[in-house]
Amino acid sequence: MLKSLIAAFGGILTIFVLEFGGLIEGRLAPVVSPLELGAASAAADGYTQFAGRAMKLRGCNFVRVEWSLGQRGTRNVPVSMDFLDPPTLRATGEMHWTGLRVWLDEGTVRHHSFADVLHQCRFRPWLVRSRFHDPG
Repeated sequence: MLKSLIAAFGGILTIFVLEFGGLIEGRLAPVVSPLELGAASAAADGYTQFAGRAMKLRGCNFVRVEWSLGQRGTRNVPVSMDFLDPPTLRATGEMHWTGLRVWLDEGTVRHHSFADVLHQCRFRPWLVRSRFHDPG
């Protein structure tokens, strides 16, 4: 009976760590600093193109950015975003973009959307989720 309880507890703990480990680590030790949005211009098909900068704080591998319309912790909708800048392997330090495109108008991006960036860090079974953009 005790072995069954220990196994059940271990399974629940494993699920918790895999589900929330990246979120917790990203809040306590983010891989990147928040994005500073710069100049914006309207692009084709409803996109807005931004310049931006952020600091890469740790040497983890980029996986993706998840951008959403709405507020964190409430109902929100994923929106398309991409980078027009050529792909590059980035070391820690300052990062710059001139072609960050989001499928929203400028005001909505700046004031009514948020984004997280996901990285794969060594020896982690989860993706580290860092806050990349919050409305401001």
